[in-house]
Order: sequence, then structure tokens, then C-alpha cells
Amino acid sequence: MNIYDYLEQGEIIDKACYVAAKELIEAGHHVIPLHKGEKKPTGNIRKISDIVQHPINLQNIDYYFERDCDIGIMIQRGMEVIDIDEKNCKGITKKILNTIEQGWPELYDKLVICTTPTGGAHIEYYAEIVGGDPVLARVEGSPHPITVIERIDETNKKYIKTAPSAGYFYMKGNPCELPKLTMEERGWLMSVMRSYDQTPVYEVKQRDVKREDSPWKVFNTQNNWRYILQELTDRNWTTVMELNDRVVIRRPGATSNHSGSIFKDSNVLYLFSTGSELEAGKGYTPFGIYAHFYHDGNIHNAQKQLASQGIGVNITDEGQFWKKEHKRIKIKYTELAAWLSSIGYYYYDNQLVQVINNKVRIAEISDLIKAFLNEVEPDILDDMIEKVPVIFKESGGLMQGLIGTLKREFVRDSKNETWFFFINCAVKVTNESFEPVLYNEINGLVWEENIINRRFEPMDYKGCDAEKFIGILGGNDVHHLEQIIGYNLSRYKDPLISKATVIMEDVSAESEGESQGRSGKGVMIKFIKEFRKTSYINGKTMNFSDSFLWQSVQMDTNLIFIDDVEKSFRFTKLFSQITEGIEINAKNKAKVIIPYETSPKIIITSNYAVGEMDDSTYDRKFEFPVVKHFTSNYKPIDEFGRAFFIDWDTLEWSKFDNFMISCAQKYLMLHDRGKITVRTSNSIDRNLINDTNKSFVEWMDDQLQNNFFMFAPDVLKTDRVFINGKLVTNAVNMKLFKENPKSTDYYICESKEKMLGEVQKICNNNKIDQNILTKWIKKWAKVRGVEFDETYRKSNISGRFYRFISWPEQNIGTTDNVNDTSENYF
Repeated sequence: MNIYDYLEQGEIIDKACYVAAKELIEAGHHVIPLHKGEKKPTGNIRKISDIVQHPINLQNIDYYFERDCDIGIMIQRGMEVIDIDEKNCKGITKKILNTIEQGWPELYDKLVICTTPTGGAHIEYYAEIVGGDPVLARVEGSPHPITVIERIDETNKKYIKTAPSAGYFYMKGNPCELPKLTMEERGWLMSVMRSYDQTPVYEVKQRDVKREDSPWKVFNTQNNWRYILQELTDRNWTTVMELNDRVVIRRPGATSNHSGSIFKDSNVLYLFSTGSELEAGKGYTPFGIYAHFYHDGNIHNAQKQLASQGIGVNITDEGQFWKKEHKRIKIKYTELAAWLSSIGYYYYDNQLVQVINNKVRIAEISDLIKAFLNEVEPDILDDMIEKVPVIFKESGGLMQGLIGTLKREFVRDSKNETWFFFINCAVKVTNESFEPVLYNEINGLVWEENIINRRFEPMDYKGCDAEKFIGILGGNDVHHLEQIIGYNLSRYKDPLISKATVIMEDVSAESEGESQGRSGKGVMIKFIKEFRKTSYINGKTMNFSDSFLWQSVQMDTNLIFIDDVEKSFRFTKLFSQITEGIEINAKNKAKVIIPYETSPKIIITSNYAVGEMDDSTYDRKFEFPVVKHFTSNYKPIDEFGRAFFIDWDTLEWSKFDNFMISCAQKYLMLHDRGKITVRTSNSIDRNLINDTNKSFVEWMDDQLQNNFFMFAPDVLKTDRVFINGKLVTNAVNMKLFKENPKSTDYYICESKEKMLGEVQKICNNNKIDQNILTKWIKKWAKVRGVEFDETYRKSNISGRFYRFISWPEQNIGTTDNVNDTSENYF
């Protein structure tokens, strides 16, 4: 026995919600504390997503429920709630419960029902399959219909408020023992709910609805619910009971108490049963019944026949965008343009698109022609086919005048929001939380190709394959790698962060090249591609001179993946695409320019260092060297025991989705988002050697390790000290230097001519000139932290010198042998 077994309606028990929370947790539910009298979580809930990923348990329940509060039940996988709202439709709750009890008593006995403060109810259960349209029934409202029955699952709401919160009471059943409905039981229940939809039912096109003389309108005006009842009775349907607002009926052969209802106020039949030729859950007006029984559901023929009997006007000689004049078909272009707009066809940046339920797809002329011909009545189809080339000729035809420009805004990621689109809902991610949002609640449009072909289910992702894999690649810098993934998942193009992403292996300069690869870089990109439309370009064959290089990129492309670029790849050639946008020239199509704000981001993989070491390059790329854990001989399948993607079950996919969304959130949480590059000593050396020369770098490093003894003034070379086998020279004794600041005898310098000769000899390259050498030294000095002067002149000596003024302490040994100034060595 638990609190729900003995709590009476209106009864006050000390800490009732605390007691209920414990018992709900013990029964397998997840709970959430709510402010008294509100549906808002209490202050100790920072983010709802935290409760989703880490549910309250018996060990920490006191922290969350220590103060007096109300309680909510978290919606878990497989759980569904029917929310009946009494505010805008008085008496609907009682009617629905009576319908269920009378129609299927055994099902009614199983249900758990909680009444709400407004007189509504929550019907709570688990089911084998949940989902579908969240709106089950509406009533007329201004300016839009108002929802009175809503279907809730984990994709459209995180929790529901419940008893023993004030005003809530379980009139039937116990939430600790929710039933699991069969598909048949749930389907019947959904049909009952939809039958209470009070919005008008239209079986004909909108133009026929608006015409007072249309056969549909006239027939429905002349007949009411009695016509429907008579037609059903003639076909052996029986009347179970007649109530004030409806007639309850049963189909022939039905085993349940009733199969549906005919509502008297709306003159509409709704069926709950699927065992008849009529469709369950669909509304039928008197005209709909007539068309179904006498014309096999053909609306056109039904109207034509009624008009011939004087019921309404014969409007079959005039369609919504055509009419007959002197036996010829004439197009009504104004109406045709309106119809094309009504079915969602527009131009967007010279591209034909179609918009349906806020979802936008790229369309072809053939799609539009097919829709046009499908709308035409059969007896004039041949005439319309002849007109197609004139009407829908893309160049020189009437298309541009018929189809308007799409002016509505798309849902766009912003500086503080990243959006993901799944089949059942969208997910809005911020730095504090992520929450599912229904498509009909989104204020904007969504590219259809950006909708992920999976249902989103919030859950704890810890320990999933994706998290472990990225943890391996990221090593000690995994948080930076997750943030880089989040950057590429965000479609927001920050004008202050115009960067491509470069992914390579963390290997030494000696090891880079073709022998590398198979490290998992491509798999990581596949992770991102699961969420963002990606255009693939082969880096090995990429040619910047190709005018059609970007032709695979479209308006809704989010990411350009340049795979496996060569050592000779010229990163500077991408500067305009990274910072300005992309101009697309596709074969046989008009040029399209995608501005920076909506252009795709670029991600590059390579077995080599990419780009030079200048500031312009650094400002245009994020860089990450992945840990070389996987090889061609040891692949992810060897580590994880299964193939990614194809071997994942629904649960693993859901964890993967939640992990990737967490990466997006970690990027949004960054204060300085422009600094997530990771450069290891390996990647730094590879970039330096790539920009200069390997022999030069090794020789300069050797000089640094020996304190530039080769460059030391002769006056100082007489005093040599060795520490642990390492040569240390007095040339770096800053005490002597500071005591003689004007003396050039203590400067570490070398004539430019002499050093150039040394470098040419070491590199075996006489084409190295003074300008090249100076650039190399600058890059080397910057990487190694050496202060360097290229303009120094020695007193009384002609010519210019390279002077090395100071360098990192860790590269210099120390000694107590020289003038007792060991602390001054660096």
C-alpha cells in the first residue's frame, strides 16, 4: 500500500509530496519538485536536462524535497498521457470518461486517471508504441482553434504535474501501477479523443466550402445527423443510446459496446472502431456519407450528380484555376497563382521550393507539374497537359509571375542557440539546457533535408560508444574536441570567428604522411554528418581552378568536408570561402551566391600539417591533433566489438543523439569561443617544418640547446661550463650583460651573411636567400619563444647581424661556477 491507496480527495497530509516522491521512485518513476501552486521547477533544479540525465533518487531526495513543494512525474520512454483541458470546453471530461466506460468497460477499468484543478484530467499509461500528432481535439477559437485534448510523451513535454499537489487527485487507479495498453486499446482510445474535435470537417476544396451554392454546402444544409443515422441504420448499424449531444452507434458484428458517435451539434460522424468500411478517427458530414456510399468516395462525381438533381449549382464546368468558355479551357492565372501559393510553392534565391508545415524542400518543375495535373478533373486532363509547356516553361514562360518569393525566415542557429531537427520534434540547445519543441510551435521554417530521420528521446548518454570514442581521440584535451564538434554542429556564423576546422593525427614530423590515417578522423566527421547536411570533396583531387568545384553545395548545406588533403594543399585558397561566403557555379544552372551568414562551415582532414604559421592562417582555422590510438591494424570495431551506426540499436542511437547535443551545449557554454585550438608539440613541430626546412629547424634547435654558443662573442668563449654533459656559455650571463649594457661584447649575434652560408650548407640548398632565412628565423623564434632582432648593427663593424636576446628558461642549464649568479641564467 502507498499514499495513493489511502489519500482522500482534499485530504491534507504532512509532507505528502515528499512521501509520494519516494514511493513513485520506488515504483520506477522519475520525479521533479515544483513550486507550490505552479508548474515551474523549484530553484534547486538548475536545468531540467540535469534531472533527465541524472534522475532524483532515494539518496538525494531530501535535498530536492526538503521544503514544502508540489510534485511532477517525468515522462519516460513508452509513457503517454492524454491531457483533457476543461477550461475551453466545459463538461468535456465527463463526456469522454462516460464514452470510454460505456464503449469499452474493460479498458476503462485498467486506466489510471488524475483530475486537475480546472476539472480536466490526465489519463496515464504505457503503450507498445507511442507518438503521433500531439493535438487530438480542438474547438473553434479566435483567431485559431484551441486545443482541448492533447497527447503527451517524452518528445513534447518533460513532465506533468500530479497528485498530491494541490488540486490534483487520482480519481481512479494508482500512478505507481500504470497499465500497459495494447496497440488495439491505444488506437481505440485515440479515436475516442479525436471524435471530440469540434473544428469543421471539409470533404471538398476550399473554394467549394466558401460557395453557398456548391452541392456540398447545399446538401449539408438540407441534411443533418438524422441523415447519417438513417444511412447507417439501413446498413444494419444499431443505435446503442441517444443522448442530448450525440447518438451512440455500433457497427454490425462489433464486440465492443459501441463503435462511434454521431454528434448532433456539428452533424458529424466519428468512429472509434476500425472494423468497418468507414475510416476510424475521420469525421463524416452528411455529404461525406453520401459520397462514400453512393459514389465510392469520389467527391467530384458526388457533387456533379447532386447538381444534376438541382442540389446546388453545377460547378464542374469551373475549377479553382480554370473554366470552360465556348467549349475551350481557359486558365485563371490569378487563381492558379493563389493555388500554387496555397500548396507551398515559392522561389527562394532563384531556387524552386515547397513549404509544408514549416518544412521546406527543394523542388523541381516536374513536382509542380505533377501536383497541377493531379488537381485537374479527369475529363479535362488532356487539355491541361497541352497547356503545361506554356505555363511551366522555366525560361520565358509564366513561372516567374505565378510563383511568389519566399519571405518567411528560417529557424537559424544564433550565438546562444543551436537547433536540431528530428522526425518527432525539434530540439533547442542553449548554454543552460536543451528542450524539445513541436514543429507547429516553431516560429520559422526548417529545411526538410536537415531533419534527422530519427525520433529524439532525452536520456543519459554516459558510457555510450560515441562518448568513449571521442574520449579516446581527444585524450587529455577531450573537452576541446567536444567543443570543436559543437562548433561544427552550430550553423551560426559568428563574424568574429571565421574559421575552418583542421583535424590531423598527433604524430611527430618524422611520422607524418601517407603511412598515417585510419586514426578515426573520418568517423568523427561521420558523427557530425548525422546531424548536418554535408558536401563531400576529395582533398587528393581537389582543384581550385575548377569553376564547378563547389557545385555539390546547396542552399541548405551546413558543412563542407574536404577529406584527406595533400601536403601541397594551399589553405590560403580557402580564405574567401571561410570569411566571405561561397559562389556556386553548377553545370546548366544559374550562379548562386551563399552569403557568409548562411554559408556552410568547412572541415578538413589531413595526414600532414595544413596551412602556414602566419597570423592570417591561424585566424582562419581551429586545429586539433587526435590521439593516434587507432590504426589500419586496430580499428574501432576491435575496441568496441561492434560496427558504429549499423550495429547500434535504438537505445544506442538515442544516447548518441544526446551526446552530440551535449557537445553543442559545451560549445555554447564557452566564454571565449575563438580559442579552442589545440596544438601539441608534435603538431607545432610539423607546422614549423612544413613552413621552413627540417634540417634548418634541427640545427636551430641544436643551437638553442647549447645556448647559441656558436654565436657567442670571442671574449666570452674562454669561459666554458658543462652541466650534465650540456655546454653552457657565459654569453647568457645576464649579470654581466646588465653591468655592461652598452657593450656589444656580450650580445649573442651572428652576421647575416655568415649565418646564411651555414644554413645553405646545412640544408644543401643555395637557393635559400636572406629574405627566406629571415622569415624562417622569425617563425622558428616565435614557436620556440626566442626574442630575436634582425636589424642589429655591431659597433665599428659594417654589415647587419641577427641578434638573439633571450629564450625560454627550460632550454638553458644552470651552474654555480660562474660568478655565483646561477639564478640569472635563463
